[in-house]
Amino acid sequence: MNAIFPVAATLLRPERPAAPKAASAETAFTAIRIEGGLFPAEFLQRIAALAAPGQAAEDYGLPPGRTLRDEIGRYWTIAEALWKDYRRNQPRADIPAERTGVERWLLRLLREVFGQVDIAATTSRAMVGDRSFPITHGIHGGMVPLLLMVAGRGLDDRHATFGEDGHRRAPMPRCRST
Repeated sequence: MNAIFPVAATLLRPERPAAPKAASAETAFTAIRIEGGLFPAEFLQRIAALAAPGQAAEDYGLPPGRTLRDEIGRYWTIAEALWKDYRRNQPRADIPAERTGVERWLLRLLREVFGQVDIAATTSRAMVGDRSFPITHGIHGGMVPLLLMVAGRGLDDRHATFGEDGHRRAPMPRCRST
């Protein structure tokens, strides 16, 4: 029958309803574009669903009754409040920019949101070969050097803070090809 009446055979076969298209992993995230295969799309979906290994409340030592989503929301709210405080105080001329940008924003963000409670200010310089680099803070007993700067000071801008012997130097000089 199929050979003689292909159209009739098609009409006689019950049609299966088209399966609803699930959102592909690539389109499920509005802020993530998946490139390559380091993090497969299916793994990112498991992470978003809090179903990946190591995402249980007990993996983070959360108290009973608290979920990972609760904690993420809690720290997001804290970070958001710190950001709003920073943005409100940034234009004020009566508060030094260093205090607003570093002390009231970056240090509090690192301590209160990211849990880096052992941040200590330092005036030391890190030596790499014969060059020294300014370090403003350190964590983990100074093993991890940090350079915390205020907004508006470009990483390529020369400033006396980053130089030696009175020279002005950029904290992160542009990489130039030779």
